[in-house]
Formats: sequence, C-alpha cells, structure tokens
Amino acid sequence: MAAEREPATPGELFRQLREARKIRSVRELARRSGVSHTRLTELENATGPENLQSDTIRRIARALSVTPELIERIASGVMDALPDDLDAHGGPRDKSRDDRYRGRNYPVRYLGSVSAGFDGDGYAEPLDYLAVADFFVNDYDPDDLYALQVTGDSMVSDDVRLSIPEGSIILVHKNLAPKPGNVVVVWLEDQERGILKKFKPDEDEDIWLVSYNAKHPPIKITEETPATLRGVMIGHWAKAPGF
Repeated sequence: MAAEREPATPGELFRQLREARKIRSVRELARRSGVSHTRLTELENATGPENLQSDTIRRIARALSVTPELIERIASGVMDALPDDLDAHGGPRDKSRDDRYRGRNYPVRYLGSVSAGFDGDGYAEPLDYLAVADFFVNDYDPDDLYALQVTGDSMVSDDVRLSIPEGSIILVHKNLAPKPGNVVVVWLEDQERGILKKFKPDEDEDIWLVSYNAKHPPIKITEETPATLRGVMIGHWAKAPGF
C-alpha cells in the first residue's frame, strides 16, 4: 500500500505555484510583483501560516495570475495542495466568448508618464505593476512591455479612433521595429524628455515625429535633434469623460 503524501507547507505551495507559472526564480517574481525578494524568500521557506497584508496579497496574485483568495488561502495554511486546475482560479471566464478572452491578467511595469517614465540611459524602476488582460498582451512576452500615462494634448485627434487624450494609459513594446504610421515613444536627447508621436519616414528617408493634434509642429530627427526609440505603442485605453 502506497504511503500517504505529506501535506505541503505554505512555502512549498508558493514555490510550486511560482514554478507552475513558469517563473524561474524568486528574484524574477519579485521584479514582476513589486514585493521584495526577501519577503518572497521568507514565504517560500514558510513552514506554517503567514500573515500577509492585503496589498502584498494583491501584488503576488497579479504576478501569478490567480485570485487574491487563493494566495490568502495558501498563506493561511488551510491548503495542503494546489488546485488541479489553476486557471480556474485566475479570475472569471465567460466560456461563450472567443478564445482571445482567456481570462488571464499579466503584470506589466508601469513607469509613470510618457515625459518622465524613463531617462536617457534606460528605463526607470517601475512605480507599480498594472494587470493587463491577455487580449492586449496577445502573444508578446510581458517582460517586453511597459505602461505609461499620457500627458498633454499633442495626440488628441478629431478622429476618435486615433485620439489618445491626456490621462490615457498606453501599452508599449520596447523591442518592436516601428512601421510607418505606428505611434512610438521616443527619447529626445537634446531636451532630455520622452514624447509620444506618430512615426513617419518620408521619401528621402528622413524621420519625422508627427502629432495627431495639428497645433503641435512635427519634429524632424537629425544630428542636431538626436532621438532614441523607446518602444512602439501596441494599445491604449482611457477613462470615460467625467471620471
């Protein structure tokens, strides 16, 4: 007769959950969740119940694409094994909808505003992480994405399909090569600031950065106005007017 399996400790369950989500190390989970490496290491070594603050529960749940309730149950020691179907604990899913809406969220770095979210040498440490639905993430690696909040009115357009009003959140892929018409985030080295513009090369292979709002003149990239591409916008969303 086979011996009964010993119940897993909270620490073992946290480790198993991380590995099930294909997050290779505690350090990587710390980067994705915004919870300190030390605290996550303590959790994976826990042999008994752990008291977690609600914000810590929320961050870990978001990084692991599960509900906060599952994280809370693991931490409290009431579970001795992970559920057989983890995705069933990843949030509501409407099975009548297209498979594009799989119900999972991914943590994406939020770097602040488009004019101050990064510096000339690279990307700033994230201010927070945003949970982004897989409909927007698509087949991209979430580690290649970051989010910024738009300031100013240069990308406001009369065509509501194009307009990116102030306060919008944009989702940016840092490694895509821009195509004509793409909206890009660019670092202007002479002004030491980041801007959001439409990428528009011309017949002479000159590069122009164009605003949707005609009140803002286009910017030509030259040796006198050097710029560094920081990514291509792959999506954006905004609150409804009045909120």
